[in-house]
Amino acid sequence: MHVLFFICLIWETIVFQRGPLPMALVVLTGLIFTQALRYWALFSLGRCWNTKILVIPGTNLVRKGPYQWFKHPNYVAVALEFLLLPLLFQAYATALLFTVLNAAVMYIRIRTEEQALEKLHH
Repeated sequence: MHVLFFICLIWETIVFQRGPLPMALVVLTGLIFTQALRYWALFSLGRCWNTKILVIPGTNLVRKGPYQWFKHPNYVAVALEFLLLPLLFQAYATALLFTVLNAAVMYIRIRTEEQALEKLHH
């Protein structure tokens, strides 16, 4: 999905000849904070970070960094990126399409992760 996202973003930007959003600095600032959230989440997970759904027996849930306030900060960062990066270049169709697609994928993934954690801890 990420590769297709960048293809669509570039395609939409070129085909419709749109440049940066007039308020690009605001969106760019949001993207910088999004990346900060992403790396904070990844560093908080440390050696437990991966792209697969793995539950490591004998480990506790990470409750430091942004995880002390909400469960899936890395997914929040991805969602914000799918929204903000296209908006930066006025690629509104890409922003809408991939925000919806990501929401569907995250719905399935988060449910699966929660089920895996539930099996391990009960």
